[in-house]
Amino acid sequence: MIVLKFQQKNYQNLLKQNFNMKKILVSLILFISFTSQLMAMTQNQMTIVSQVLNAEGGKITKQMHTDFWKDIPSKEDFVEYLETTGLMAKITRDGMQYQMELWKSALISYRNEQVFKSDDYIKIKAVVNDFINRVSKNIPDANERAQVVNNMKTSMINSENLLKSASKRTAMQSVQGPIIELSEERIIFIINNIEKSFSRIDKLLKPEWIEAKIEKEPIWMICEPNREYWGVNRKPLYIKFHNTINVNFDFDKMAWVKSKYINEVTPTIEIHEDKKRFTNIAYGYKKIFPIYVSDQYYVFYKQINDGGWFWGPEAPKTSAQHIIINRSDLTVLEYNNEWVKDFGRKKKYNDSVIDELFREINEYRKDGYFNLLEKNTTEIYPKNNGETYKGKRKLFTFECIEIPGIKPKI
Repeated sequence: MIVLKFQQKNYQNLLKQNFNMKKILVSLILFISFTSQLMAMTQNQMTIVSQVLNAEGGKITKQMHTDFWKDIPSKEDFVEYLETTGLMAKITRDGMQYQMELWKSALISYRNEQVFKSDDYIKIKAVVNDFINRVSKNIPDANERAQVVNNMKTSMINSENLLKSASKRTAMQSVQGPIIELSEERIIFIINNIEKSFSRIDKLLKPEWIEAKIEKEPIWMICEPNREYWGVNRKPLYIKFHNTINVNFDFDKMAWVKSKYINEVTPTIEIHEDKKRFTNIAYGYKKIFPIYVSDQYYVFYKQINDGGWFWGPEAPKTSAQHIIINRSDLTVLEYNNEWVKDFGRKKKYNDSVIDELFREINEYRKDGYFNLLEKNTTEIYPKNNGETYKGKRKLFTFECIEIPGIKPKI
């Protein structure tokens, strides 16, 4: 960690109030994409920031926000420092750009199998180095000043190692010890998630928690199949989409109520071919939750335990259904598969993976039957013993339009 001392008089008051954040920490963390974070943090706060910034599974919750800010006795002084020093801008602007340009250069290095450094990467690297050098000069303690310089050198060595390892298509050994596996898919995934990481840190550094979305009225859609399938007559789907915190249905009250396990507004869907089933006790009142959310896509997960009519003969006894919604054009991909979470099989999603699923079926000729070819209806799945097997899958695409709310009689 890089340690910087506050010069502001207000911060001295914070120290007297048993404020354990004696230092401003700049972490250049390679595994979570080399973020420049300049924060005064306790160990608990450092853990939270790492979780927030992690490009592979990072998150921000109200509880994390509360835990982060409870260590700060004077929010006003802390926020004023971030704003007056320009520290916030450094975190959210330069830090994000540095990560983005580094990993974009790593991607080109990986593809071309030779080290590549973009002009933008070289420029932002110089900006970050200059900023840290200038700030480090204001640290009176020689040991702490040396720590700043050494950590900066370490981070730059890691940056070079990343580009070299990417060009050789080998795992990277960081100076600190951890080995980082590299692949084109993983690098693309990190690039796609860098901006989201800094959006989360921006939300964390605001003193008051702001809900990402407020609960709104449900959106109803009718989704028409946009191609024909051999031996399968797909009917339109009715989808009820709702950002809500009320996710369980109370049959005594005949109303949706909050679950004790869901603390924040979350996207949900209900989906049926027969719109009457939304209020059918046997089939309705069941919300499906997302397993992946991005600016472009929602992926909702449902486990099917009755075989599923769409499989045809030799259907797997238990399967999964992933409903993938393109948030831009409201196209839907119904992806029936054997990625069953209860069996320990978890599909790893990012936007590139979803793009490829859509591409497979959308680029297949419209006058042909996509589901006739074995390569389109099978997939390789992992076994618990590390081996793999060829299993089944079905892909169906739909085009959706919003419709007025369905208000069936109860």
